[in-house]
Amino acid sequence: MSGVTMLADGLKPLKALVNLLRANRKTDKATALASRVSFLEAQERGGSKLPRVWPNTLVTIKNIGSGEEYQYRLVFPNEADVSQGNLSLLTPLGMSLIGREKGESFVYNSPGGLVRMRLLDLDNES
Repeated sequence: MSGVTMLADGLKPLKALVNLLRANRKTDKATALASRVSFLEAQERGGSKLPRVWPNTLVTIKNIGSGEEYQYRLVFPNEADVSQGNLSLLTPLGMSLIGREKGESFVYNSPGGLVRMRLLDLDNES
């Protein structure tokens, strides 16, 4: 699926989730997710055609510090099950992945502190 199609299909449920989080007074998560949605909208306005991480994207990531690699599918909270490789987009790592592109390095705030990661690969097709 092309990035443009993913954008059209993906923003509506992400925006709905932001509104649901706000309604449930989970303002920190709502603010963080709204920021990622705004980033994606800016990429669309700028004409970016690069594949990016969306809900249902299969990602391969690497912890830069430890060298460990992980593979997850980024999913909405009701589908999350890390034992099955399904990572909620509302976790700190999931939130940090939204909108990233292959090869990008980023830092996220894990329960144990800041962690540097690299997005090794992404697959929006499977």
